[in-house]
Parts: sequence; C-alpha cells; structure tokens
Amino acid sequence: MITLRDVRFGMATATSLRDIFERIRRAERRVVVYLPYGGGTKECFVAFAGTEVLLGPHAALSPVGFAITTPYLRQALSKVGVVPKCLPAVATRAQANLSCATR
Repeated sequence: MITLRDVRFGMATATSLRDIFERIRRAERRVVVYLPYGGGTKECFVAFAGTEVLLGPHAALSPVGFAITTPYLRQALSKVGVVPKCLPAVATRAQANLSCATR
C-alpha cells in the first residue's frame, strides 16, 4: 500500500510515479493507493494508475483537470503584415506526400 499525503512534487515526478505503478500492474501485482486526506488533480493522476484507491473517512477527491491554453497569434501577425495560410489536414503519409508533390 502506498500512502500519498501532502503531495508536494511536480508533474514530472507524478508522471514517473504513475509509470512505476503501471509497470507494477503489468506484472500482475496489486497497487493500492491510500489518500488519507483526499486529493486534487495531481493526486488523482497518480492514484488512478493503481488497482485500488482508498480514501480517509472525511476525504474528498477534486480532480479539476489541467488548464491548457494555446495563444492565437493572428492579430499580432497581422500587425506586422503576415497573413497565415491554413492548409488542409491530411490523414496518411501517402496523402501528405501527394499533397506536397502537387504544389
């Protein structure tokens, strides 16, 4: 049983720990993760790689997720005179090669 309380590590460590749990599971071993105080997104990310997750009596889970933003640069580019050209997506490498050969 692994107890996760007061987690203060970053996402790189969380990902490594999750990978370790998954390797143990592939070896057909049980991975029981105990969250005595519950947890947020990071704790859930790690714990859900186990075979079982146990919570303390007054614990709650609150996996709110990760926020990812992508800057959209069209406005900034247009100020310097650059106009983006959107190309259609291609499904396969053969289509990509054909698409590039016809241009």
